[in-house]
Amino acid sequence: MIQELLFRAAYGRVNRAGPCGDRALRLTGQGVLLTGALALRNLPAAGIVAALRSRLSGPTMVYWVKRNRRALWLLGRADTALARIDAAIHRADAISHPHSQAYGCYYASILHALRGEFLTAHRYAERCLALSEEHGFRQWRGLARAVRGISATFLDPTSAALAEIQTAMNEYRDAGYQLGITALHVLLSPALLSSHQCEATLELIEQGLATTSLNSERIFEAELYRLKARVLLFRGVPEAGTEAQSLLDQALTTARRQHAKALELRVAMDLAGLWFDQGRREEALDLLAPIYAGFTEGFETQDLKQTKALLDRLQ
Repeated sequence: MIQELLFRAAYGRVNRAGPCGDRALRLTGQGVLLTGALALRNLPAAGIVAALRSRLSGPTMVYWVKRNRRALWLLGRADTALARIDAAIHRADAISHPHSQAYGCYYASILHALRGEFLTAHRYAERCLALSEEHGFRQWRGLARAVRGISATFLDPTSAALAEIQTAMNEYRDAGYQLGITALHVLLSPALLSSHQCEATLELIEQGLATTSLNSERIFEAELYRLKARVLLFRGVPEAGTEAQSLLDQALTTARRQHAKALELRVAMDLAGLWFDQGRREEALDLLAPIYAGFTEGFETQDLKQTKALLDRLQ
């Protein structure tokens, strides 16, 4: 019950006037909630978690460590995020709490997928799925199946995992769940695009953007705009460059407003690549170089390796 209330509070879905809202407010103390507006626009997650730590313990503490992990990745602290999720899973294992173990493994799979480490993501998704099937965790079962399928597709593009992914996501939505699903949209979209399924990719992205409006889950809003721009450029239709530029500008503004350095870097990399192709090398370098210079960790992740390679070309 506590974890469910905190989960709802984390995405700003608790009704302040209802009994669940009052209970969640008491749990977090003085009404300090990790709301969608606060966490996803300003992202002061580390400070909020630090303030809450003294009030939380056991499975609930494991929960907040995991929530903090995703904020850390967005803030550009990919290695710290990894260390935190590893510690959270170790804690969940130490107290033998199956739901915390499943929850930790799911978010570890998401983190590793975002880092481009799909073999490790697949392994954590498998463990989450096994725990979910054993203990009847319906929400994690569908999500874990989806991440397992996405990881399998990246590891082997010839696999037939895409159908399983769609089935898993439909199962999750049909069960009445909405929270947390935009992470799957941003992970699945590149897999669909790589198989030249442009219309399916656009449909998925639009579903993700609709979800951000429906439940204020704006954590990956900038990434959805960026991915939509990539689809338009991939299709190569007339005026695609103009519309893609507008979407990338919107993505960059959104990422900066949210202080989401990881997403800002991805957008800047796409913009720099577009400008380089247009002969605007110096502008591309001026945009990308200072953003890359702002990172102090995560240099072994796929994003930073690709950025470094692009910077070498621009210089």
